[in-house]
Amino acid sequence: MTPEEYERFKQAEKEHLKKLKELKQAVRALERQERIQSTLQDVSRSSEEALETQNDMVERLALETAHREARLEMALESPSEERDALDLDELEDELRRERARSLVDEMKASMQRNSAPGPGTREEQPAPLQPDRRDVPDRGADKPSAQPRTATENPTRSREERPDKTIGRM
Repeated sequence: MTPEEYERFKQAEKEHLKKLKELKQAVRALERQERIQSTLQDVSRSSEEALETQNDMVERLALETAHREARLEMALESPSEERDALDLDELEDELRRERARSLVDEMKASMQRNSAPGPGTREEQPAPLQPDRRDVPDRGADKPSAQPRTATENPTRSREERPDKTIGRM
């Protein structure tokens, strides 16, 4: 092989490698463009689904509102007091059920928040329910107030009177 032939093959190989490099760059650019287009299609599909879901919810709320307005108008136009009393009882029952449902949902949400504490946090115990004291008459008003005993004022017990296992000191 002569040096001129060698140079000619070398030059041809360089041209071939340049074209191959340009083709690979074109393929990468097309793949990138294809990924972008597929992502845009996914986003447009999800936004269309979200809009459809929102429209369904708005339509459902509109129907529910129309239904309740019709019931309210019927209740207002009803001449019979018996029917009004029955409707009032039904509405009160429905209100009571709705309050109970919302209370249950609230308690579930509270339990879910308390069931999975984050790192470094401690679980908080709910405060014990206190009875409403407005309805209970004050019976101890004429008696002197009794102070609760402290741990040191408790009388000591013999070993036989004590339970087998205790937590803390007795």
